[in-house]
Amino acid sequence: MEVQSKYIVLALLAAGLIFAFLGYMAFANIDISLPSVADILQRGESPTPVTSPLSTPQDSAGLEQSADTGKNLSQSTPKPAISGTSTPKPSATPISLPTLSPTTPAAAQGFACAGTLGFGVTCLGEGGLFQSDGWQIFTKESSPLGGDHVKDIAVCPDKRLLMLHTFGVSAFDGRTWKDYPSGWGSGSANALACAPDGTIWVAHFEGVSAFDKSGLSDWNSPLQSEWTTYPSTKLAESRQDASLVEDIAVAPDGQVWVATSNTIATFDSRKWKVYQQGMGFEEQYFFGAIALDSEGHPWAAHGHGLLNLDGASWTAYPNRDLITVESLAVDMWGRVWVGTFSKGVYVFDGEGWTEYNRENSGLSNDHIRAITVDAQNRVWIGTRWGVNIFDGETWRAYRMDNADLIDHDIYALGVVDGGPALVSPEEKPLGSLSGRVVYANGEPATGAIVEICIETLGMHFYGETPCDGQPLIRRTETTASGDFRLEELPAGRYSITYNAGLGWQKLTGAFGISSKRVLVKPSENTYVSELMVTEESE
Repeated sequence: MEVQSKYIVLALLAAGLIFAFLGYMAFANIDISLPSVADILQRGESPTPVTSPLSTPQDSAGLEQSADTGKNLSQSTPKPAISGTSTPKPSATPISLPTLSPTTPAAAQGFACAGTLGFGVTCLGEGGLFQSDGWQIFTKESSPLGGDHVKDIAVCPDKRLLMLHTFGVSAFDGRTWKDYPSGWGSGSANALACAPDGTIWVAHFEGVSAFDKSGLSDWNSPLQSEWTTYPSTKLAESRQDASLVEDIAVAPDGQVWVATSNTIATFDSRKWKVYQQGMGFEEQYFFGAIALDSEGHPWAAHGHGLLNLDGASWTAYPNRDLITVESLAVDMWGRVWVGTFSKGVYVFDGEGWTEYNRENSGLSNDHIRAITVDAQNRVWIGTRWGVNIFDGETWRAYRMDNADLIDHDIYALGVVDGGPALVSPEEKPLGSLSGRVVYANGEPATGAIVEICIETLGMHFYGETPCDGQPLIRRTETTASGDFRLEELPAGRYSITYNAGLGWQKLTGAFGISSKRVLVKPSENTYVSELMVTEESE
């Protein structure tokens, strides 16, 4: 027992060091962008470099497309209740994809904001609550926003957006800002929620923290409250580890729901109750997100499906295609929208599953980082290549090449009321990218392959090239002098990778881990100077 305890302590210390490192990387504006172990297993491939001929470039889907029916999946039969004696609720009638009927009262006009990891937020509004019409960018340098690494956005009942960043939480009502510095120590934060009484809840490494409503009562007065932290030991029983706190949500009655890597915990303002293997669950789950439906019932997403608590017992709705869950939301019709790491969006309508990806719909990218639903029942989806809005009939995509987004890699979304009126995408003039590839001795790399794409590249890749599978890829070869130039590029931020016969290498940031994305502006050429070919390659 003593030896086993030592190993447990060592494992926890190692995990703490890892998360401290990740927190530093976020502070230094570095996106490591590593795929999860589950996603690597899903691919079923080893990260071996391939130098075979390149495939045809893959272009973006159209800006607006009529809704496809998506791909209907076979996992439609729910399991019996996992625990308790109550009978599981019957499956709902299959729900199509309707928009709100003409008789439905129109939702109040609101605004929407999209958060990025390192570039602040871009918001869209149209007067009213919002300070101006159209797109507006807010960064730490240009506004009172407290940090540019925005991990999550939540909507408060008083129509304020809470933005979770490296240094705390910033509140924005469309015109005025207020900042709430971090009160949870050095632990990296993952998600936040706003309670009906205005209390701010933040899910972070090794716990959750709350800032009560007294600090929100007057925007112009000093903060009147402090953060209260509940350690992760409250979120699990026995020896079950709950250090990785993934998501948090608050019901209309104030009940707090928390998803950790292996447990679900709930707080009623007096005490915590925990669900885990052997305590409400018959097996161990690896949770990625939690959301509440209109009645306040929790839906928890894991790699193999959904769990729903309706009464005293949990009901499982399996879907083994989810693999790695990144985001979760429930719309006004009760449909559950699940965003995945690399397989698009899966929608559960109470009886069966429908898949939406960039092959069968207007979705611009299959890596889904955020999902939210506005009061018009429009679904907003944040991807690694723009913001997508689906109204049940039409898809619309906003990216850097057709809208004034500060970045197309969207980490968080928040929409107040019915959201803004959607402006028409406007194609911007094309730009170009040029540079030179050389060997370490200064000699030009003649005939080197240069490939660019719109997603950040990690330490390894799993296709024929580092950019393989991305929705926008361009490539060329260097001249005898090692020079290259890529013309007619949509505006955006691009990763650059190149192969001069020594394997694929990439332009990296300061720490050499993930790729550095280079900004290409409309009607301008971006020159990246010299790309060095080294003996070490992927």
